[in-house]
Amino acid sequence: MGALSYRMGRMLDVVSPRMLPSFIIIGAQKSGTTHLFNVLSKHPSILPPKRKELHFFDRNADHRLGFSYYRQLFPRKPWFGGRFVTFEATPSYMWEAHYAERIHQVMPQVLIVAVLRDPVKRAFSAWQMSQRKKDHPVQGHLYDPLSFEEAVRGELAGEPRTGGSSYLRHGEYAEQLRPFVDLFGKDRVKVFSFRDMRDRLPWLVGELCLWSGIEVLPADHSAFTLPPRKGGYDVGMAPGLEAELYRHFQPGLEALDHLMGRPMDLIEH
Repeated sequence: MGALSYRMGRMLDVVSPRMLPSFIIIGAQKSGTTHLFNVLSKHPSILPPKRKELHFFDRNADHRLGFSYYRQLFPRKPWFGGRFVTFEATPSYMWEAHYAERIHQVMPQVLIVAVLRDPVKRAFSAWQMSQRKKDHPVQGHLYDPLSFEEAVRGELAGEPRTGGSSYLRHGEYAEQLRPFVDLFGKDRVKVFSFRDMRDRLPWLVGELCLWSGIEVLPADHSAFTLPPRKGGYDVGMAPGLEAELYRHFQPGLEALDHLMGRPMDLIEH
């Protein structure tokens, strides 16, 4: 039966091969990528991967499994019914330059998509997420015992933080996107703002549909129905800290405008 299953699998690979992503959403963390993934997955011509965050290009153990393993995470091409595409969304792909190199090595024509949020609000939201991990049975290790001010003042002083706890570094968008622009070209790096997600989601999704050559959904499509809004932050930001952080991010925001050749207008007043 093992040999038969293998032969059947090889036949399926010929008549109905695994699809590869038309576009990859690389970030940013806490910028609405989960909702965007869910909306795109409801499009009749977009077939989602096995899960939202595949982590193939940013986890060495997964990457060592090879590109054939990556292919298995995507749906097979339907035999009938017109054009279909697939995609993936792993926000941590923005974090290191060699993740861009890994993607480009195997899929140089893929569209790179980033949704960027006001970096101060993104940092505070990421810290708030860590607070909700306290006493979590599985993700308790993601809890940050520091206050937000303690954590960011450490980063401002040059103290390194790793992974998702790098609240300020993960808001240095120009630094993170430059490797993708250098490798894929500016025309294959599509950058949206969190405001686009919030205020004109049908347009944003329509842009990805046009790129992928599939039908643009009408604005009243059920896919755009927003989920119930969760509760707000448990604590606020310390007085004066917000203004200090905006001053910290200002050079990076100007560098982002220059990199993309247009004002990104990320600050939410």
